[in-house]
Amino acid sequence: EYTTGFTSRWLLWLYLAIVAALAPFNSVLIGIAKHTMPRVMPCPGAVEERTDRRLAEYVRANTAPSECIFVWAINSHPIHLYAERRSSSRYFNAIFHFAPDFEATTAADLVARPPKLILIKDPTDQLPPPPACISRLLAESYRPACRIDCFQVYEQSLPKGR
Repeated sequence: EYTTGFTSRWLLWLYLAIVAALAPFNSVLIGIAKHTMPRVMPCPGAVEERTDRRLAEYVRANTAPSECIFVWAINSHPIHLYAERRSSSRYFNAIFHFAPDFEATTAADLVARPPKLILIKDPTDQLPPPPACISRLLAESYRPACRIDCFQVYEQSLPKGR
């Protein structure tokens, strides 16, 4: 026990001594790294977060807190979080489209709790177009409201009691 404690303390002191010895060179090392590292574009996550927040602002301005929305996107949970609105479907994320009962369950959920707004992200390699049940619902009961970045926003055009 004594040896282990002694070794741990010795290694800690050695680490602190090395860090202290290299401290004057940190600015030099950082300067070298800045000039030799390639410049990178802003991460896509920052762009996605800005889009999520813009969508959430639109949703908050055009829905009541008790109203639901439906978002067809792989990462839709930030939109729900920022907008403080619930999903009309138990499948709040398009990643669940692989579930065997996805289309039937989603169709039933959207009929039971019609969303005030439907947000559809443009298809990509990772995100297929929305399934037929969503396309039918859009054609029957929704109209295009606006476009925000890579999302088309649809709003209900018929009364809920239809």
